Amino acid sequence: MKSYLQRCTQEQFQCMLREIGTSEEALQRDVQYLMKWMEKEPHLPNIKDEDMLMNALILNKNRMEKTKLLLHLFYTAKARWPYLSLDRDIIFDQLEDLKRLGCFVPLPKLTPEGDRVFICRLNKLAPEDIPNWQFILKCCAVLIELTLKIDCFRRVICIADVENLNPAVAAMVVTMATKAPVLLAAKHVPARTGNIYIMNLHPIFQWLLSFVKTLLKPKITEKIVIWEKEPECLSKEIPKHILPPEFGGTERPIDELYDDFVDYIKQFRHYASSLSDLKADLTKIPDEYGYNKENEMQFGIDGTFRNLIIE
Repeated sequence: MKSYLQRCTQEQFQCMLREIGTSEEALQRDVQYLMKWMEKEPHLPNIKDEDMLMNALILNKNRMEKTKLLLHLFYTAKARWPYLSLDRDIIFDQLEDLKRLGCFVPLPKLTPEGDRVFICRLNKLAPEDIPNWQFILKCCAVLIELTLKIDCFRRVICIADVENLNPAVAAMVVTMATKAPVLLAAKHVPARTGNIYIMNLHPIFQWLLSFVKTLLKPKITEKIVIWEKEPECLSKEIPKHILPPEFGGTERPIDELYDDFVDYIKQFRHYASSLSDLKADLTKIPDEYGYNKENEMQFGIDGTFRNLIIE
């Protein structure tokens, strides 16, 4: 199997555990407890993937009740909105073609603290080139499940280069941001997030950032950094050997990294498709979760803006 993502060292892993107040033995007990809990919940799938559950606990700072809630919400969301799970092969068929839109790629090396850096960069897009928002959310769901399976890190650090943001893309972001799965994720995303660097944001799109901030938890918005220096100066915040040369680093160019990541992720096509059936049974959700077909308030607004006008 091809390799791309550097795994955390044993020293980094031990530091993560100390930071969240646990040990390997205690974490393993918590994973076993979580597996048994999922077996007993009538609506949840029977998950036996210890790596996935371990990473879910780590990203939630080993808070058991928080992790339970997120697992419930994630698998219920997959059942509530089938487009998150169905036809996942479409993503893998279009991986190379997606490069024309830009790139969203995790960098292969971890920071000394064990953080994973993700880079998102937009290309110049015409309105007809912008993909359907359901396809984007499907990609996000697949990425979440694959990350929990194949990676282990302390926090996520994001670098978003939005130099090519235009009104058509901004309109799509607003439309997507008002969809129920996004509202749900924004409300419950783990706060174990590092800085989010926004680069090359044109002043006319400041309103879009302000809008997105209203959807996020305060702990997340506090970590958003508007980067007004040259991209190369980012190497003062993140070690040079991790960053590609476009951002002042000595790693391979970002296009090469994306190609290698695509080759790596293709290996998990069958695995990603096999996860499609892992979702909640909406007819068996216990009353204490407060979910029923008549009242889905915990899942936000599932509407569509037919006409969106931006001044």
